Amino acid sequence: MSLESPHVASDLANLRDLGGLPTPDGAVRTRMLWRSDDVSRTTPEQAARLIGDGLSLVLDLRSREEVADSGRGHLAGHGADYLSLPLTENATDPDAMRLLLSELSSKELMGQWYAAMLVRTAGSVVRGLDAIATTTGATLFHCAAGKDRTGVFAASVLSVLEVPDHEIIADYALTHAALPAILERLRAGASLALIESGELSIESPLLSASAETMAAMLACVNEEHGGVLAVLQGAGLSDDTIAVLRSRLVGQRDA
Repeated sequence: MSLESPHVASDLANLRDLGGLPTPDGAVRTRMLWRSDDVSRTTPEQAARLIGDGLSLVLDLRSREEVADSGRGHLAGHGADYLSLPLTENATDPDAMRLLLSELSSKELMGQWYAAMLVRTAGSVVRGLDAIATTTGATLFHCAAGKDRTGVFAASVLSVLEVPDHEIIADYALTHAALPAILERLRAGASLALIESGELSIESPLLSASAETMAAMLACVNEEHGGVLAVLQGAGLSDDTIAVLRSRLVGQRDA
């Protein structure tokens, strides 16, 4: 597999630092947790900036097919640790995407799909959390758009850090402003046919980033499974790892 993406490189459309989100003991530290769209397509310059800002671990939530299609990109040449944690399958299959489009016809159904994804892949999420706890610097986690799989993982790590649900929901909804740029980036990938046909657009629940969607996910997990943290503990997340994550990633809130 090539270390560099075969697609045209551009700056990330949906990159943000989760630092500053409040917790009971302060706030998430800055430059420790980034969420993003597909880093395999970023520029050499932006990859170097991320490393310069302390990036030491990349968690790749894309399917194996997506990784095989575009590789790891320019970050692969900088020595950051890399862990593949596929949270979905068939993400490059247009027929599978069409099936999702037909099934996920509302924000509530999208949220329930997220909840099912978390429960199904909780073991992989725990592997990612364990890796964050042991890395020496900052972590970036990403999928293709930085919305669905990345949103589920963000909800997981932020729940472990005791960020309130309403803040997790608000962070998820920030992706809405990036959707036009995300759509342009997806044109270079497997979603091109669906985008050009009009089947997949910003108006589609599958591509939207509504607060109601993340609220529905958290409500479903809370009501049916006792909360995100309970799901992760059931999949093997240890008290020691929780303590390390809170110690590493939470600091005093700025005055």
